[in-house]
Amino acid sequence: MRKSPKRFASARRFLVVVASAAALFGGVEAVPAWLTPAVAAASTPADRALAEQAIWDNYNGDVVGQTVAMAKLTAADPALAQRTGQVLSSVGTAVLTVPNPAPVPAGAQTAIVVLGYGLLPNGTMRPELVNRLSAGLREAQASPSSPIVVTGGNPQSGVTEGQAMKAWLTGHGISADRVHAETRANSTVQNALFSTTIIKSIGATDAVLVSSPDHIRRATGDFLVAGTPVVG
Repeated sequence: MRKSPKRFASARRFLVVVASAAALFGGVEAVPAWLTPAVAAASTPADRALAEQAIWDNYNGDVVGQTVAMAKLTAADPALAQRTGQVLSSVGTAVLTVPNPAPVPAGAQTAIVVLGYGLLPNGTMRPELVNRLSAGLREAQASPSSPIVVTGGNPQSGVTEGQAMKAWLTGHGISADRVHAETRANSTVQNALFSTTIIKSIGATDAVLVSSPDHIRRATGDFLVAGTPVVG
């Protein structure tokens, strides 16, 4: 059965909200070291519940409920309230993101981030990941001074997504020194958290994300919440 555009928009927003909330709280597999100080310092379960309520009300379009929850959270935990506000802003930006197949020329301050996709059991890449890498290659060629981050763990036959992606790019003419492999992430939330650390360490300030059209909104939301501005 075909879904109406309104239902599709609602589903997209729901996925972005869930992903962004996971980034805010570190995800179900998180440990405190991965979290920002504002979130790690959340003082009580009640404060976290207020943050979750504000995010849920935002998804449901309950402006009054969101406003009330944010007011209570601001009074109880200003740092977490600020972080929650960033999540809500990121959700709005991500939902409006439109997949763009054309390269976005960028400079050295912009990292090109190619998100991984599950490898086959023998450690080789699925067509979906090759498509992402092909798009990443075009972006790299259009932005020759931009560093590249490939992100993905989930090893198969001893090979991580990040390792396989770096090998593919270097095999297609990209200098190995330009490609930074993130090889621990097991989810989009972790892609964003771990890639953001690399992006900052190499001196980049923002990112162009390369993924599949049906994944780009969620990825955008996660990277924004993790602290990486997304410019394409």
